[in-house]
Amino acid sequence: MTVPDDSLKLKRKRKAEDVEDEGENELEIDLDLPEPLSKKAARKAKKVKDNPESTLDQTASKQEPSKDATRSQWGVWVGNLPWTVAKADLRTFFCKDAAIEDEHITRVHMPAPSASNKTPNKPKNKGFAYLDFTTEEAMLAAIALSEQLIMGRRVLIKKATSFEGRPEKTDGDAKPVSPDKPPSKRIFVGNLSFDATKDDLETHFGQCGEVVNVHMATFEDSGKCKGYAWVTFAELEASSAAVRGWISVENEDEDEAPKTRSKTRKMVNKLEGRTLRCEFAEDASVRYKRRFGQGTKREDGEQDAGEGAAKVEFVKKKDTSAHERRREKRRDDKERPVGGNSWETGRRHATMGPKPAKASGALVKATGKKISL
Repeated sequence: MTVPDDSLKLKRKRKAEDVEDEGENELEIDLDLPEPLSKKAARKAKKVKDNPESTLDQTASKQEPSKDATRSQWGVWVGNLPWTVAKADLRTFFCKDAAIEDEHITRVHMPAPSASNKTPNKPKNKGFAYLDFTTEEAMLAAIALSEQLIMGRRVLIKKATSFEGRPEKTDGDAKPVSPDKPPSKRIFVGNLSFDATKDDLETHFGQCGEVVNVHMATFEDSGKCKGYAWVTFAELEASSAAVRGWISVENEDEDEAPKTRSKTRKMVNKLEGRTLRCEFAEDASVRYKRRFGQGTKREDGEQDAGEGAAKVEFVKKKDTSAHERRREKRRDDKERPVGGNSWETGRRHATMGPKPAKASGALVKATGKKISL
């Protein structure tokens, strides 16, 4: 058995003498000295030391205002540009063809295309640009170059503040309403999922306002939704919000007062990942009038007979079964005169009396007297 050597063991504790000796060799840091440069700053400083002229040019260009940063009231809009045109090409075009000095062009603004454009030959512009000039004469000279060719395309040039020829701005939130379907409390909802239920519609459109009734078209065999339904609201504002597709919701911020809280839009035009098609539907009374005419008796309550007419009380029909309805139809057919539409023919058949009964093989109770011979 070998005994381990004590000299090979690691020292876990230092002696007090060793600690005192190390204290004499501690590093001294002067806090008044500047903070040392980082690696990135050191590399940048080395580049400046190697090439001081290039850095001076860059700093001077940053301090001096660029020509393209100055806007003026004499500006033009240039459209139908080729995608390969750059700012330098536009300056050359106006300086050469319109005899405009480069000093009179104060700004060339050419919006860059979006980063999502992944075409192989990435365009340099969006097809239009803005130029500003120092004088009105230079602007008119530039407008005179309209319909001239730039790289094979005829450009359109007009004053930047002129909006002639542009389509009128419309409210993007408001949807056009058909004149045949004015706003009503009843809306039609399409593009529903087959798994949608009435409870789903009541919960979803309950965000817009109080829901009075939901009528969903369903299949007779499975009872599932056919993909469309009608929803009736208690107020017109709720139905308008449902057709619009969004509602305004206040941000719940405890720090702000209720009156000063900002509002955000909450979209209600989707259900179960499907975009709903909502539009105003005809009221039930209007639909009945269009189908059966004004002043027709209905089964529910009262209805206006027309504009300026008195209200007509509608008589509720008795709930009859299919068998009773067939019996009433046969009775009406018997009472109707035979002989077509001619009044004379009908009158002649009516005076002939009832039609004799047909002979049958059934047992009939005797009504005569018994005669014995």
